[in-house]
Amino acid sequence: MIRILALLIFLTPAFGGEFKSLKIDYAAKAKYVERLSEVRISKITIDKINLSAAISMACRGDNKEGEPPIVSYVVSFPTRVPNADPFSDDPVEKAKIDPLVSYQGKDVGFTTVLDSLCTQAGYIWSVADDGKGQSFILVEYK
Repeated sequence: MIRILALLIFLTPAFGGEFKSLKIDYAAKAKYVERLSEVRISKITIDKINLSAAISMACRGDNKEGEPPIVSYVVSFPTRVPNADPFSDDPVEKAKIDPLVSYQGKDVGFTTVLDSLCTQAGYIWSVADDGKGQSFILVEYK
């Protein structure tokens, strides 16, 4: 009961609104999401690029190229998608597994950007601790 209540409280507008693509079984890990929700990105422009590249941009946040990202991540692509060649470099084939997404915003929360990108692509996301006290993002095909 406490876990469900924590999840319901966390998903209220006081915590940045509801997330559309956050993994459902998340009450126990709400503290990780809450911490990441406090991370702000001053300006981000993503215009029709593959999800994996867009998440890389978001995870870099305001850090410059070559600086460590604000959070580590893994995108878990599906092993089988009908009518898609997962090994192709053709942009049309790649977009079937690694869809094109867009986002534009100023002074926006990291989790807001992540949630929007995943929702557009049909993926879900979750946050865990990497064992060293750092947040770790997992993006999975729905």
